[in-house]
Amino acid sequence: MSYMHSVGLILVYAICFVLSKGASQSRRHPQCQAVTTVIKISQEVYEQDTKRTMFCRGSANVTSCEGTCKSRMIPKVSSPLGFTKVCKCCRENRLRIKKVELRKCYTEDKVLIPNERYTVDIREPESCSCSTCG
Repeated sequence: MSYMHSVGLILVYAICFVLSKGASQSRRHPQCQAVTTVIKISQEVYEQDTKRTMFCRGSANVTSCEGTCKSRMIPKVSSPLGFTKVCKCCRENRLRIKKVELRKCYTEDKVLIPNERYTVDIREPESCSCSTCG
């Protein structure tokens, strides 16, 4: 076996090892997807008719975008920087409005107001995908 042949085999082995490492890492970090998470919401509300300020709070299950997307940098002689970047980010395709009822409302003195509720609109992703960053 010649020296050049040995170097070529080592190089092929190294490339295959790096590629297999990248493939196993992408299995550990899932692709971009919509996931459900719980958020806490606090809202200060001023009621015109009663001229009072109240503070309402609650929690809600909302959708968010999570996961990894493939990005890369490609050497390019004709580019002023010498390379081209192709960046992808996990983000929403479309948003939807979700109504959330805040069920605990308090006076400015922190006294619970019985049976008081306040509804807020939250924008959340309807679906997610890997898209151009920016």
